[in-house]
Amino acid sequence: MLLKDEKYESALKMSLNEKEITERLCVSLTSYLSCCIINEEYADVQTLIKIVRNLGLENILEVKSFYSSLGSSEHTVIVVRFKVQVCEKKCENTCGSRESECFGKCFFECIEEYKKMAKEKLCGSE
Repeated sequence: MLLKDEKYESALKMSLNEKEITERLCVSLTSYLSCCIINEEYADVQTLIKIVRNLGLENILEVKSFYSSLGSSEHTVIVVRFKVQVCEKKCENTCGSRESECFGKCFFECIEEYKKMAKEKLCGSE
């Protein structure tokens, strides 16, 4: 069993730098899944929030941490995803009912706009 200091030092060696985190965000958020999940051993919430803010994406991305327990394995994961509630509200105002075809089309167009914005900021000139 690792002592707390050894565990911390071990985690530091595995930590991703801001460039590596940004690359992971680029690949994950622009994929069909539209979210990024990173184990806290590789990055911390504050670093992810800083990256999102520095790129001006705080209006479309949210960063949350969740405690996860699978069998004997316990860890914290950080989830970065689009703020879908903003698209939902926009489309409810535009289309009315969530059950309408208009809402579905509006919602997915909104998410695609977010993906495009994220790609421009996170992926640069790929």
